[in-house]
Amino acid sequence: MQVGRLAIAVCMILSGAAAGAENLSSHPVSARLIYERGVGAASCPDEEELRAAVAKRVGFDPFNEAAERHLSCRVERVGRVLRARIDVGFGLDQQPAARELVSAQADCRELAEAVQLALSIAINPLVVAARTDSAASSEAPPVENSPNTALSSKLAESAHYAAAKPPPTIAAPRSAAQTPGLRLRLGADAAIAAGLDPGLAYAASLHAGLRRNRLSASIEFRALAPTSLAVGRGSLHVWQWAALLAPCTHWGAFAACLVGSAGRIHGRGEGFVINEQSSSLSASAGSRAAWEYPQHGQKLRLRLSLDLMVALTQPHFALGGVDAWAPPPVAAVLGVGMLGDFFQ
Repeated sequence: MQVGRLAIAVCMILSGAAAGAENLSSHPVSARLIYERGVGAASCPDEEELRAAVAKRVGFDPFNEAAERHLSCRVERVGRVLRARIDVGFGLDQQPAARELVSAQADCRELAEAVQLALSIAINPLVVAARTDSAASSEAPPVENSPNTALSSKLAESAHYAAAKPPPTIAAPRSAAQTPGLRLRLGADAAIAAGLDPGLAYAASLHAGLRRNRLSASIEFRALAPTSLAVGRGSLHVWQWAALLAPCTHWGAFAACLVGSAGRIHGRGEGFVINEQSSSLSASAGSRAAWEYPQHGQKLRLRLSLDLMVALTQPHFALGGVDAWAPPPVAAVLGVGMLGDFFQ
């Protein structure tokens, strides 16, 4: 029903006065099809599938490489939407009539049906209108009788209209059931941390969360590999783990997050007469900037992130009664990993 209503609108736009014709010529019209799938439109039909679908709708094969009329269609993903641009032209001297169809759905099914209807209408509007759902037809404006003229003449008039007025965007209808819902997000990162352990430390993390539209929240577990610091004739070995909570807001491929962290930091002395070891609570808060690629259309994505954290606790380690090391007040973590969206 939704695609049928969209077809009625496209019919009036692409065919202009053609909707008022009483009869078609006994000779089927033909057109030359130029079809291109751009970046992010791999889920859309290929040219062979599109030709077959249009032929099925109009009742005959309307495509002829020698035809003067040409129908050009390019489908691509632009940001968050799939967009189809349709041009209807005659030879090289006429300015083509151009219109766009847009769908915010993740797959191409809805847009593909709208494109098939639009091309069918541009070729043979009365046959397509006769086959349109009766409920959709009842919502269309009443058709007024007018003298029959050649379809090419009517589409040429539409081309002049398109040249005089900027082409509007027609958004494909979107039902409440098709609105993007809650998504489960799972991922893993590898990172380099500065300020959490002595020197630079390697870290690994696992995270799980939920996202809806521009908002998301995740729970993460991060572990840092042990690092060492020379202290007198011995050394201090430090490692830690932490649980993190990160609520985020997203703009396209970018995200900004608040991050809270709590865990334990461990230290052990080696090379001393008495090798001491201890652990302490470690807590911090800060912010994160993240970037995901690709932005849309794939469940598995690459993620880069940078955390800047401020310590909320002040653990320190002493060996032999002498302070050996304490973490600085500010730390940074640079991470790269994979992120998957599920149950979209």
